[in-house]
Amino acid sequence: AVATANGAPVNAATVIAPAAANDENLANNMGTASVVVGPSADLSATKAASTPSLATGQTATFTLSFANSGPSAVTSATLNDLLPASMGALTFVSASGVTGATLTNQVTTASVFNGTATLPVGSTLTVVLRAVAGATGSVINSATVAVPAGVTDVNPANNLGTVTVNIGPQADLSLTKSSTPTVILYDQTTTFTLIASNTGPNAATNATVRDILPGGLFGMTFLSATGFGGGTLTASVTSSSQFDATLTLPANCSVSISLRAKAGATGTQLNQATITAPIGTIDPALSNNLAQATVTIPVSTSLGITKTNVVSSLTAGQTTSYAITAFNDGPAAADGTIVKDISSAGLVSTSVTCSASGGAICPTAPISIATMQGAGLNLATFPGSSSLIFTVICGVTATGLP
Repeated sequence: AVATANGAPVNAATVIAPAAANDENLANNMGTASVVVGPSADLSATKAASTPSLATGQTATFTLSFANSGPSAVTSATLNDLLPASMGALTFVSASGVTGATLTNQVTTASVFNGTATLPVGSTLTVVLRAVAGATGSVINSATVAVPAGVTDVNPANNLGTVTVNIGPQADLSLTKSSTPTVILYDQTTTFTLIASNTGPNAATNATVRDILPGGLFGMTFLSATGFGGGTLTASVTSSSQFDATLTLPANCSVSISLRAKAGATGTQLNQATITAPIGTIDPALSNNLAQATVTIPVSTSLGITKTNVVSSLTAGQTTSYAITAFNDGPAAADGTIVKDISSAGLVSTSVTCSASGGAICPTAPISIATMQGAGLNLATFPGSSSLIFTVICGVTATGLP
């Protein structure tokens, strides 16, 4: 093929099945190739602000960088910077280039910078602008660069540079949370400690804190609030599952809040709380506004064991039997419970049998005396309200009280 015009034409080829055949995957029936014809360059734009935040009426300096990584030099590249509505009074400050980059023309109004530049291969042009902060809010300011007609930009994805500036009072709020104790049984309580802080630079009046309990906890109770450095809790509302508070947080202060909750289920309970800046105040770092604490509520059960013998006296050479009853009063299962029985001096255990009730399952027969006296018998299935009776036959080898 012969090139007839500059640009980056895309050439496509297709394959089509005959009418009598069924092509089950049409997505791969086209292949494409792109060829750059004429001069080409990879222009890029980046933008930085002198400060990430400023008050209304203050001035921010923006540094715009326009670069060309080639392979061709570019004459009359188009530069643009449009201020968002919340910023105004745009002023052109300076332009400087390296490796031959030059600003050939520029027009700056109250809100728009337009210019043209010559950008040799490997060069960078730096343009400095100044703008005044207007309305409060978080604003995104962008700068763009574009190749002139007849030149192809091989990577237009990097032709836009952006920067975010926060306008208005700034308060970096944060929240931490802990629980004591971290493990509680059903119907027991734990205490959560929330510490709300403000590192400034401005105060945050009417900041809000919200704590919502997970499903396994209930009975939220507000205990206390203690301020440090002028921080105060001004109002709070507590329900069984949620706590909401309003705080006054001057710069470099904190408030410690204590809450109590009761276990109403089992498992691992993740409790989260958040802090939010008041309307009109910008929090420049939201990543520290969420805090969480984990409380583990284990499954509870009540185990017991008894051991009896129907006779009160024996002589050496006789045999006797002991009934060992292991029981689980629940409410939860205790699968994996271990039962051990070690014979006293004067007794030699010879055999052991098992019977079960209430859904418990005896260990797999034959049950070994050696295992019972060593590692112990594993009760793999031991539900609540169940029991197992182990009958141990022993030979008497000596007198006394074995």
